[in-house]
Amino acid sequence: MESLDERMKFYDAFIKQAKDLMLKKAADYSGQDDCNRNFKASESLGIDASTSIMVRLTDKFCRLGKLLKQDPKTIEESFKDTCIDIVNYVVVLADIERVKKEGNLI
Repeated sequence: MESLDERMKFYDAFIKQAKDLMLKKAADYSGQDDCNRNFKASESLGIDASTSIMVRLTDKFCRLGKLLKQDPKTIEESFKDTCIDIVNYVVVLADIERVKKEGNLI
């Protein structure tokens, strides 16, 4: 049985890993000046940034389904890594929608 304290320790460590990964990927993909640049690139294909993120999330959920059916030791990207990617995509999606709602350009 897991206590709430144990869950919250896992949660804190998980969120820290997600934040660290988001910072790293933002630097790799878009930089500081426009953290949504890579997501907005899909607009040149007629796909808005939010839809682009939803496609990425769909891919990640499909990946989770596959991972649940396989031995995690045989796969390069772990179950936890995929969960972290999903958390980060959801945060980016929520932020993009927040910015749109406030009337700002993403």
